[in-house]
Amino acid sequence: MFISLNSSPQPEPKHPYPHQNQEHLHWAKLGLVRILTEVNGYEAVKLWWRYAGYLDLDALATLLEYNKEDVLNLKILKERLL
Repeated sequence: MFISLNSSPQPEPKHPYPHQNQEHLHWAKLGLVRILTEVNGYEAVKLWWRYAGYLDLDALATLLEYNKEDVLNLKILKERLL
């Protein structure tokens, strides 16, 4: 719960991607780590188009870091499953 500007209690705003919060719990159970918790597959595509369309180097750096986390987590997942 949070307090609005008029000081009356309001319900928490809903997360735009409610499943995203649950994903982090599943990853943790598998021993996987995500530093960039605000980036998901949808955001990764948007980052790519920001880079491709506007040569946004910050978007590229974030995307590369996100992909690096994926690769490292795949290695962990392989070791846990095999």
